[in-house]
Amino acid sequence: MILSSTSEEEELEKILYQLAETIESDLYCFVYLESNDCCFIPYAFHEDIVGEININGSLSNFDRLVALTHEVGHVLDDSTSSNPVQLELNAWHLGYKYMIMESIIINSEEYFDQMYKCLSQYIEKERI
Repeated sequence: MILSSTSEEEELEKILYQLAETIESDLYCFVYLESNDCCFIPYAFHEDIVGEININGSLSNFDRLVALTHEVGHVLDDSTSSNPVQLELNAWHLGYKYMIMESIIINSEEYFDQMYKCLSQYIEKERI
């Protein structure tokens, strides 16, 4: 099954909460699906937990899934790049690969459209 913006909201929500549990146990990262913002916050001085993922609870379930996928990519990215655009691009790709490994298939057209929109914002910030 390919998940998209037309998928059942209840099914997407169920998947989100199952994924949160999987991420917490496999990646040693807290996941908060009802936050006010979307971000990954690394914990530099914590031995057991690498950080926390916050996902904006006001987003649609599909958009929360896309955001969670992207933030997981930040958890997985071990690159040493200081280029924000490169770090964002890495996160988009690594998160998508992680979801595929977890048998979560997100509509690639919708996912990469969102990636393009977000990366465009980072590129604009870099030009200023």
